[in-house]
Amino acid sequence: MKKIKKFKINIRPSYFLRLLKDSIDIDKAEIAGHIKDGYELVSPCTIYDSFKLEDIKDEGFRKMAEGWAPDIKVNPYSVFSMIIVTVGKKLEEEVSKVKNEGNERHVKILDALGAEALEQSYNFVNKLILKDAEKEECTVSALSEIPEAGLEAAVKLVDAHKIGVVFDAKRGLIPSGSLAVYGYWIPVKKKKRK
Repeated sequence: MKKIKKFKINIRPSYFLRLLKDSIDIDKAEIAGHIKDGYELVSPCTIYDSFKLEDIKDEGFRKMAEGWAPDIKVNPYSVFSMIIVTVGKKLEEEVSKVKNEGNERHVKILDALGAEALEQSYNFVNKLILKDAEKEECTVSALSEIPEAGLEAAVKLVDAHKIGVVFDAKRGLIPSGSLAVYGYWIPVKKKKRK
């Protein structure tokens, strides 16, 4: 299991603007100010692991995970990666505060900031998983969100509480700016020499 706390991300102004363009009127200069302020509100953390299916002790979760495999054959030796990433609870607390103040425009800005920060956090960890797989002459299937039915077991399996992420049956992952994804390692077929 690998845990990384408070890693650096870059919030992309163009993507942030694209997230907001249909909901509010905002210019690039204002975006820059919100991004600068946003870095104070996000604290990216991740916990991830890769393991053979046979090593997953929770049989119900293991069977569920086997069923998630994209069009590949899985066996007990198939390697399964799971990532839980969060931007922390400070942003969620700020959104709640701003909602209570009735400032819907600012809520939309904070929601877009959170979405972009989570996307960048996910991209960072995805690259790490791909590098790990490459060392073993594998690639990784497209990462997919863990279905709600598997979230509780996933959070326990990788000890997500160590980065402040918990599962609630009514709310899902807490804090809300969190994401749980999985992918399968696929051996790269070596080219045959002539």
